[in-house]
Amino acid sequence: TSSKIILHALKDALSSHLLRVYLLQPDQFWKKKQASIGHSKEKTKLPFETILLSSLEKLARHLDMKQLPPEMGGSLPYDHSEWIKLRLQLEHLIASHSFIMDHFSRLERQITHEDNPRDIQSGETILERQRQLTEQIHKSPQGFLREADDFLERMESQKSKLRPQFMLSPTVEVPYKQHAAVVVRKLIDSMQRRQSQLSVIAEDKIIRLEHCIKIHVFENTSLKLKSWLIAH
Repeated sequence: TSSKIILHALKDALSSHLLRVYLLQPDQFWKKKQASIGHSKEKTKLPFETILLSSLEKLARHLDMKQLPPEMGGSLPYDHSEWIKLRLQLEHLIASHSFIMDHFSRLERQITHEDNPRDIQSGETILERQRQLTEQIHKSPQGFLREADDFLERMESQKSKLRPQFMLSPTVEVPYKQHAAVVVRKLIDSMQRRQSQLSVIAEDKIIRLEHCIKIHVFENTSLKLKSWLIAH
């Protein structure tokens, strides 16, 4: 029954990512019989292949033991509670990244939506608003980038601590930690590139606004000079 629940959970959550699932039979005779019968009924309903094995020794014929944790006779350094904690941290970073990238999109719309000012006063108001938006571009990712950098530092620190425990060579890394580090580096890179792109757009808008204000100042000065000349 428990294997049926697990198989259907895998089908619902990961069916597009799975090609094969290996099931180990329990040791007791009758439980083995029940597992075998249950497996026969369920395997036709699943989108991935399932293989029922009677021992860890037989599992070793199908898989490289380096891909299995020590409790299953392998050498893969894996701690499930640690993986859960790591995954929650990673999901938090992914959610923060998504939120800030959406915020960047809103900032871009606000920056590009502003029309050219009609006069000096409206120009100065728009310019101040643009400077505030530019400041948000620089400040918004700071918390995420600090958290992401701290995450990578912890990964590096824990990697060095794990080596003596699992007697790893300097070139061996814990796969799920290595994957998490790659994901976080990609998040950092995409955010910094987006921030840089948006900063260019904002700075260009500010330069054009300052130019418009200077034109209005020149026009006002010219009108005053013209009026003074006419009056004298």
